[in-house]
Amino acid sequence: MLDTQLVERCRTGDTDALAELFLRYNDRVFRLAYLVTHSRQDAQDITQETFIHVIKALHTFDPHKGGFETWLYAIAVNLARDHLRRQKRFFSSWHVLDESIVHAGGGDEPERVSLENEWQRAIWQAVNELEEKQRIAVILHYYLDLSCAEIAQVLRCPEGTVYSRLYYARLALEKRLGEFQGRLAWSYV
Repeated sequence: MLDTQLVERCRTGDTDALAELFLRYNDRVFRLAYLVTHSRQDAQDITQETFIHVIKALHTFDPHKGGFETWLYAIAVNLARDHLRRQKRFFSSWHVLDESIVHAGGGDEPERVSLENEWQRAIWQAVNELEEKQRIAVILHYYLDLSCAEIAQVLRCPEGTVYSRLYYARLALEKRLGEFQGRLAWSYV
């Protein structure tokens, strides 16, 4: 069933439709909140706040202005930013990457997994060092696979601004990743 159909059912009081939307997007909202806050507890709180906000504001969702997913991510990003500002914690670097949330490893040989984990840690440390606007654009584009048009809707900025943020973020990441630079394979948007 399409998101818009579920939203319409939710508007009529269908709690099963609301549960379906929650199941469909709960993990993605949690991961987004975790990547922004670096805290499992904060991400859980923000995920809960996001869905409470969705329930209260569902009547304001307009499918002609964009998809439900981008509307939902906009709510989550804004709540995560507000949360960080209230706590006065602005994107400190991760010292240990929580692999269970960000990167799922398979049954590969230990040496390859170790090198891949080192690469992942280097990337995320470099991403964490980006300024907030670039960092969130990178997370939305490369981690959640949103297009620049969708990111513009989430961040409520012109699409050209998103292209610019991603361009300068890639330059900064290439500079920061130094020894790993040969492994970067940007899909220029």
